[in-house]
Amino acid sequence: MKILLLYFEPFGSDSCNSGAELASLLSDECGGAELIKRQLPVSFRRAFAQAAGHIDCERPDMIVCLGQAGGRASINPERIAVNMAKSSTPDNDGYVAAGERLVAGAPDAYFTNVAVEEMAAELRAAGYPCFVSNSAGTFVCNSLFYNLRHHYPTIPVAFVHIPLTPAQAAARTSTTPSMASTVAAGALTLALTRLAQD
Repeated sequence: MKILLLYFEPFGSDSCNSGAELASLLSDECGGAELIKRQLPVSFRRAFAQAAGHIDCERPDMIVCLGQAGGRASINPERIAVNMAKSSTPDNDGYVAAGERLVAGAPDAYFTNVAVEEMAAELRAAGYPCFVSNSAGTFVCNSLFYNLRHHYPTIPVAFVHIPLTPAQAAARTSTTPSMASTVAAGALTLALTRLAQD
């Protein structure tokens, strides 16, 4: 089995991305599956195009995406992606989305085709804070998730949001939640192992 792990470059003023930090700690083999790791730009226009190139080249059996979620205290597998691009801050290309549809004429939303409730329950049982989220937002993470579900409907796609690293949180406010990358990597290793065996 081949799993394509997609994650993002640093965004805005951050010098790192918590998803990328986590990915760097993962082995290239997980639960008997080959793990192929690829970084994407934080760009509405370029992220999915690059992801599609990796998919067409690698022909994965499953896709797992990692996104950075400032303000969240737990690992959050996403349940749904919506057909909208809207942002209050620019992406790394300087583009601000105004609420346009991602794919004209396509459904308003797609649900994940991965058993995220079971994944979250297994991680919680192992001591990791993990809860299913019903909103992937309307920024580049959601855009990537939606486009993957739309254009590759037969490939299982999971999108998982990760809290900020402690170093990132330290540069913000005293109440910003964080999670050590080693902890997040342990949780994702368990999740990937489960997915590889399904």
